[in-house]
Amino acid sequence: MKRYLCVFLLLVVCFLLQTTLFTYLQIAHMVPNLILVVTVASGLMYGRRGGLFAGVISGLLVDLLYGNVIGVGILIYSVVGYLCGTGSKLYFDDDFAVPMVAVAVSDFLYGFMYYVCNFLLRGRLHILFYIRSVILPEMIYTVLVGSVLFYFIRWLDSKVNPPMEVPLKPKKPLEG
Repeated sequence: MKRYLCVFLLLVVCFLLQTTLFTYLQIAHMVPNLILVVTVASGLMYGRRGGLFAGVISGLLVDLLYGNVIGVGILIYSVVGYLCGTGSKLYFDDDFAVPMVAVAVSDFLYGFMYYVCNFLLRGRLHILFYIRSVILPEMIYTVLVGSVLFYFIRWLDSKVNPPMEVPLKPKKPLEG
């Protein structure tokens, strides 16, 4: 329960940072997708359920404040969180490559699914322009900021949910 509460609070804080502070730190009119990084981190650290929970909350936050229809953001973030949760067995605490590749692939998948749901279904077929001008710059910026945020999330998780130590019982000496 502490993990879900921590993920929820982290999502709200990152959503507020993404929509307020990082709008002033735009690069090429792009803002890093911080809540996607939290969703990916939740999936990698807590598995499919954790990723799905973070995806639903992330999508709900985005849909309630910015979406025209409630459900598109929930679908996209939930798919990303669930897919990252299925790859949680590949993630180790010392590994740097898996989280950054997961953030990059997830941001590309998020951008592509967003394009399909919001533009392609309306007949706008300029996918190469959208990839070049929107998806790739946002992906690069998200990976750069996400590398710092991911390790902060991992540090916070180690403080809130410390690993349990298993005591080893010494063997009794042989009597005889």
